Amino acid sequence: IYYNLTENEVYEGLKWFQSVVGKNRRIVYTVLCLSIVAINLFDMLFRGNTHPYNYLFIGVSLAIVFIVWYSPYRYRKQTSIIVGNEELTFSMGFKEEHILIREEEGQTHLCYNDDSFIAKEQEDKFIFLFEKEKIYILPKRCIDKNEEEEIKGYLLKMGDRYQK
Repeated sequence: IYYNLTENEVYEGLKWFQSVVGKNRRIVYTVLCLSIVAINLFDMLFRGNTHPYNYLFIGVSLAIVFIVWYSPYRYRKQTSIIVGNEELTFSMGFKEEHILIREEEGQTHLCYNDDSFIAKEQEDKFIFLFEKEKIYILPKRCIDKNEEEEIKGYLLKMGDRYQK
């Protein structure tokens, strides 16, 4: 299957990817930083400690929370614009045991029985996540209904790692 990607497809695919891969880390950083803010506010309000370090800790903690949550959005937005504006053609082949993806540096085989391989089906695309590092997006607009059903049949071999 030869296909290209639109800006919206890349954006939505990366959004799902980031929710699977980095969300827990962002939540931990947020809780830690907001704890620092709460402790310093308590110290300032109830103990009357208005030392400049309290303001510094609050400011830095809030900046970290902003960066932790804004950076993934910014990355998604910039990457989707770049890929959407490029005239790139990708190729993907579905076999009985694996998916074959041709890339510039060679080929990647995504085996259906590999625990580090997750597939997600959305209304307009399939998203494949490999080893929580690589994401592949296959838009349904580039395949016909027969191919779509055949792909779903292959992905059913994955069990719980195939999310509909």
